[in-house]
Formats: sequence, C-alpha cells, structure tokens
Amino acid sequence: GHRVLLGRALGRSRPGLMELFGAENAWSGVLGFCDHLEVTAAVPCCSETAAGCRDVRGRLLTGSASLPMSSVALRHLDRISPHLLVRLSIPSLTSGSEGEAVLQLLAEMREDLKSLKEVFVHITPPRLPRVTGESRATRSEAVSVLAGALSAALPCWLDSFEANLRGGCLLAGDSVLGDLVSAIPKHLTRLGLDLNHFSSSDAQAVAKSLPSSLRELRLLFHGRSFAWLGSGVEASGTEELASALPASLEKLHLMLESSAHGASTLCQALPPNLRHLALDLQMTLARGSEARLSEALAAAFPCHLAVLQLRLTDFNMSLAELRTFAESLP
Repeated sequence: GHRVLLGRALGRSRPGLMELFGAENAWSGVLGFCDHLEVTAAVPCCSETAAGCRDVRGRLLTGSASLPMSSVALRHLDRISPHLLVRLSIPSLTSGSEGEAVLQLLAEMREDLKSLKEVFVHITPPRLPRVTGESRATRSEAVSVLAGALSAALPCWLDSFEANLRGGCLLAGDSVLGDLVSAIPKHLTRLGLDLNHFSSSDAQAVAKSLPSSLRELRLLFHGRSFAWLGSGVEASGTEELASALPASLEKLHLMLESSAHGASTLCQALPPNLRHLALDLQMTLARGSEARLSEALAAAFPCHLAVLQLRLTDFNMSLAELRTFAESLP
C-alpha cells in the first residue's frame, strides 16, 4: 500500500538527511512506493509535503517511478532522485539510441540506487521491416546491444526482476533471447519472464540464467510452435529447464508447451519446498505417455504444497487416473 514516513527535527538530529532532502526547515517527508501523481490522488492531504520532497539537485524523492515512452523517458528519469527509489518500471523500452540512452543514464545512477529492489521492463517490438528497411541481422544486433546496456544498468542487489521479452524476440529472432536473459541479475529472490513460444534452445538459454537464490519464479511461454501439427517438441529443453529449477523455490508459475515425456520429467524435478504451484501445460500430439504423466503428477506434489493451479490442455486422463491423482493431493 501507500506509505508516508514523516520526520520532525531532522535538522538537529540528522543533518545528513537534511542535506539529502535539500530542505532548510525541520519538517520533511519521505514518500515510498508511490509517485507524485499517486500521492495527490491517494493522499491529498500530503500533496504539499510531496512537492517539497526533493534532493539537493531538485530531483523528486520517490519510492516508485514508471517511465513514459521514448525520449520523454530520459527527461523523466533525470528528474527522479535515485536515493529512495525502490521500484522502477520501464513499460516501453525500445531498441536503438533512445532505449540505450535511458539505460546509460540509469547505469550512471546505479551507485546511488542503493534502495532499488524491484525492476519491471517491457521491451517493445521493433518496427516492421518494410517501414524501417532494416535486415533481421541489423535488428538482432540492436536488441543484443540493448541487452548489454540493460545488464550494465541493473544493480546486482535487486530482489525482484520482471521482464516482458516477447517484443525483443518477435522480429529480431529468438536467437537474441540468450543475450536478453544474460542481463538477469544473479542474486534475485523473485523473477518473472514473459517469452514467446517454447523451444529447446530458448529453454536452455533460460535454464542457464536462472539465479540459484530464487524463491519465486514466473516463467510464461505464450506462443505455440507447429508441434500441434504432430512434429512434437524436443524434450531436451524441458529436461534442462527442470534440472535448473532452484531448490529454494517456494512459488512457481510455469506456462509452456510440452510433450508428455517432458512434462513427466518436469514434474519429477519440482523443488521439495514448493508451497504455491501454478502449472499450465499445452500438451502436444505425441501420444502414449499419458498414463506415465498421470503417475508423475500424482507423485510430484511436494508435501508442503498449499496452493495448486493445474491446467492441462489437449491431455486425456481416465476416471481411474483422475481418482488416483485426487487422492495424491497433499
């Protein structure tokens, strides 16, 4: 929720804070987890205090900020003080000079972003080739450069990182996913990724980038491949992803396309400390392993599981298997 911390007589007790706030009087306010517009809407009585919360450079002290689109984002970021920023959202990050400029400024502020714990990034898709005249190789290089700039901008002490990477892979090709996920900080406790269709190479790229410290993971592959026509899905990607799930996970949300064999492997590798599991599997047309998957599901659920959300699309389960499955629930 919204939080307002007010301090009195800071000038006498903590002159360092007064210098940070850039205030001369003995009354100062620190606004956390909401930007100025949210303050005036949700806490009208504090709007005047909000207007005075600025650092010595006149930048707004806020706990949360969402950057607008394109070149406006650069000006907006330059007006925000990094000292108390806890949550940052970049809902429209474009490849090219504008996006790189925003990330460069963020990288320059990184040493002062000691309070930053949560970052959300949405990489917007590049413009259609017939509009820009760019080749796929050029767009791939642009997205790779953006991934490098993102890696340089993100502090290593982040707790939570959410990224919608579908736009970066949409027209530049899935080959850039390895570059994008390499920007994931290594000491996260919460990670959320929105990706395109599931493939072995994509799963392997994500598996190599999962921090071992994760307690919460949301990994959604939104698209579908041509496996529904009968070509099947490579099991190696599912197996590698399953083996990479951190043992410390307590909350897991997976959505992907899988064969029955790959799903069985995934179920057998579920971390033992899971308390919340959301499993959304789009089954392919490879038949003959449904019974084994039913058995794997029945034996997979950790004993501490408190919440289960299960969705199996294009999967057949007999009444007897369903009964066995229900009896196995913790």
